[in-house]
Amino acid sequence: MGKRRRRQSRQRSWTWTRGCPTPARWGIYLDGSFPHANNPGVDPTLLPLFRLVPAASYLKHFYSDRMHMFKGGKWLATPPHYELIMNGLEF
Repeated sequence: MGKRRRRQSRQRSWTWTRGCPTPARWGIYLDGSFPHANNPGVDPTLLPLFRLVPAASYLKHFYSDRMHMFKGGKWLATPPHYELIMNGLEF
């Protein structure tokens, strides 16, 4: 992962789930989120996989109705204060 990380140094991770700055450089995100990934003793089948999505495609197709946060008739966590991201879809 180390060599690839250096070539993709312009890549950023926009995540609020880890103790990294947002946006975080890809290497900082990987090291903070997967500290054991560079350990040669780690089973390769347990290493993380990623899919890079072009920004234009992400913005065109992404939506969130927040239903992944709602189970059994109640919220699992307080939903964000901003509006649903629906990109023209009806809820």
